[in-house]
Amino acid sequence: MVSLESIRSWCGYSKSGVSIHCRAFNKRMHTSCLISVLYGDYDLIPRRNLWGALCNLSAVISDEPWLVLGDFNAVMDDSEVHGRAADTSVSMTEFRTCIRDSGLVHLPFTGCPFTWHNCSEGPRSLWKRLDRMLVNTIWMDAWPSSSYISALPSTSDHSPLILTMDRGEEHIVFHFDNYLTHLPGFLNSVEEMWKHRIAGTAMYETVCKLKLLKAVFRQQKKLKGNLTENVKQAKNFLDKAQALFTTYKEDIFLDFVKSCRRVYSVVVKLEISMLQQRAKLRWLKYRDQSSKIFFRKINTTRVKQRVFQITKVGGELLTAQQDVNQEFISYFQNLFGGPSLNRRIDLEFLRHELKHTITTAEASLLVAPVTMSEVNEAFFDIDVESAPGPDGYTSAFYRTAWPVVGQAMFQAVVIIDTLNEFPALSGLKVNPAKSQIIFSRAVQQERQQILDYLGFQEGSLPVKYLGIPLTSSRLTIADCRPLIDKVDARLAGWNTQNLSYAGRLQLIKSVLSTLHMYWASAFILPKSILKTLEKKMRQFLWKGSAGRKCESRLGTD
Repeated sequence: MVSLESIRSWCGYSKSGVSIHCRAFNKRMHTSCLISVLYGDYDLIPRRNLWGALCNLSAVISDEPWLVLGDFNAVMDDSEVHGRAADTSVSMTEFRTCIRDSGLVHLPFTGCPFTWHNCSEGPRSLWKRLDRMLVNTIWMDAWPSSSYISALPSTSDHSPLILTMDRGEEHIVFHFDNYLTHLPGFLNSVEEMWKHRIAGTAMYETVCKLKLLKAVFRQQKKLKGNLTENVKQAKNFLDKAQALFTTYKEDIFLDFVKSCRRVYSVVVKLEISMLQQRAKLRWLKYRDQSSKIFFRKINTTRVKQRVFQITKVGGELLTAQQDVNQEFISYFQNLFGGPSLNRRIDLEFLRHELKHTITTAEASLLVAPVTMSEVNEAFFDIDVESAPGPDGYTSAFYRTAWPVVGQAMFQAVVIIDTLNEFPALSGLKVNPAKSQIIFSRAVQQERQQILDYLGFQEGSLPVKYLGIPLTSSRLTIADCRPLIDKVDARLAGWNTQNLSYAGRLQLIKSVLSTLHMYWASAFILPKSILKTLEKKMRQFLWKGSAGRKCESRLGTD
């Protein structure tokens, strides 16, 4: 036992593998966590014992924060290696499988991307990321802002890892929770706020009312409290009511059971709406309402979206959260926020180059004023689970409150369109320094003329557009590798979930088939790629894992 101020820890050493497991207590905060320090063997075969022990330990640790760190002597993929290395795909796959089966996620880090160097020069120089910190989802719930620093190695060939539990208070951005639209007083709250008269333009009045509504919705969320705890309490009341009715068999207890069941159904619906929005999972059916899946997806997304450091164009590294935020703002202001250039369009040039033109009636239709019905149709075409806008309000808010706020929103946008006539019609301002134009082989004489006129740089195929490669020939197996990787990434997140057969079938239809159809709608995929995708889907459907051998459940002759 080691005691340091308010921190106390119990340690144990495992002879089966080079590992130390301890429990750390914080007497001041009355919290505790489990910490495992591991060392992976250099050879693949002995490392498998450590992977198995880690998976077995994860089955025991199910309801406590758990941190796993150390020198694993293994890498996840080729991106964690710089130089010539003998790491095999088998070793990488087994390491990824161990992390997945243990229910662990990577803790965000800053500093050196590679934690080990072989101290050699020239062609023999080798860098690897062998040291890392992994945590379970309960750890992320307890300390969502935790991260670690991969510091400079100093006199060692390994970089020290420094754990940080808190990055200070961050500004809480408003996000509208869609479950608020299911509350009885939602429209009444919006109507009461919209009755206020605010002096100013229509846009200013609308923005002020939306800002005032944020305080109302924050208060409503505060009154609702923790939805997950509400579900637990409602389930507890329902169980007690059913126990009373089973014991006494009287009508009064039957009415109590019905009331508790109605309350439980309502709070479950609110919780599922909240979790589904935060996890961005639209494919789960109600028969597979597993909060663990939601919470794991939420934590994984939260880890991926956090940015702890950023390097400026000049090479300066920014680590302070305020500096990182400001650099993002400055970058996109320079990229998109420049002054609009009112360049006149050379109509004679266009008439000479364009072979097909539209009629006067068709041209009038393109520049016709936007109507309220068109705006209404556009709003209701947006998915309710789509990401919110800069104001924090989602499509679900506008669709539900549209009878109240629709007319004001329409008037505000029309006035802004009138004041900014040309920018609204032109759309985005293209940056020639960051744009490229790709010519076909038939374009030779006019090529330089087009480049001089547009100011673009000439590019070449292949390029990636909307997630798929654009090439001038048939797709090769190497071109389709990103599709296989996307399917593997999806399956890796589902393999550890206890999904029913119907749930797995729904995932294949709604997600995996969609990925395949998106590529197949643009290109003819190689037969080997189609067979690989079919094999992975078949293994996941019958066995729940893409890496297991599956057998048909129907007898064949």
